[in-house]
This record gives sequence, C-alpha cells and structure tokens, in this order.
Amino acid sequence: MKKITLTIIGLVVVLCGCRYEEPAFSFTKIENRIRGQWEISGIEKNGVTTTENPSQEELIGSVFEFYQTKVFIVSFLIGTTTHTGEGSWDFGDKKKSIIVNYRGLYQIISREYEIIRFKNRELKLRYTDDNGNVWVIYLDLILSFIDYGY
Repeated sequence: MKKITLTIIGLVVVLCGCRYEEPAFSFTKIENRIRGQWEISGIEKNGVTTTENPSQEELIGSVFEFYQTKVFIVSFLIGTTTHTGEGSWDFGDKKKSIIVNYRGLYQIISREYEIIRFKNRELKLRYTDDNGNVWVIYLDLILSFIDYGY
C-alpha cells in the first residue's frame, strides 16, 4: 500500500511542476494569485543586470496592477511626475505567459511575457524585443487584490 501511495504522490509532483517554477502547493488558482500590485524590483538585459529600461513604462519602481476584470494598469515615475498607462491583460497559451496591451506614455504597448517564475510574492517574466534583446523583469507583490474583490 505504501508503494502505491508513494508512486501516486511522485506522479502528481512530476506532472504538476511542468509549467514554470511555482509554489509546491497552492490552494489559490493562478488567476487569483496574479491579481494585485506588483513592483518591478530588477531588470536584466541579455542575462546581465542593468539599470537600462526596456521602455519608459518598464523601469525599476514601476507598478503593474492586474485586476480580476482583466484590466491592466502600469504606474511609473518620470522625474517627479507619476504617469499611468491603462489597458488589458490575459494569460497566454496554457497560462505559460501573460499578454498585456496598454497605452504607454508615447505609444501602444503590446507584450507577451513568458512566465519564468511565479512563487508566492515573486514574479519573473521574460520577453524578447524587436532588436533581439532578451529582457527579464523581476516583480515583487506589494498588495494582493484577492481579499478586496478586484
């Protein structure tokens, strides 16, 4: 009986962890875990930590807000002025990516971020720009919207 139980547990662990790095056990659906305010805490360009920004909106300290209604808001500081961009978000193929479309400071931004890591209060996203640069954006959860119904 113990062998059957261990085999079943092993299969569940192997089959559940195939998408990206995420918590070993979570009773909260991914659709709910993403809801909240996420602050950009780090950026990499082609595997090297950088202070360069992929865009005006994606810089350290910018805040991404994901709402249950699929509304997406990004807030970012230029000088002493806070700017916001609004649009929409959704998960991509099999929830392996997040697709955002929003009005940025000077243009419409459309991105598909591959989810590399999504653990508790950490989110790590990757995308490749039009010039072939690979950007990795690290985000930390600063406020979950789950308890607020947003």
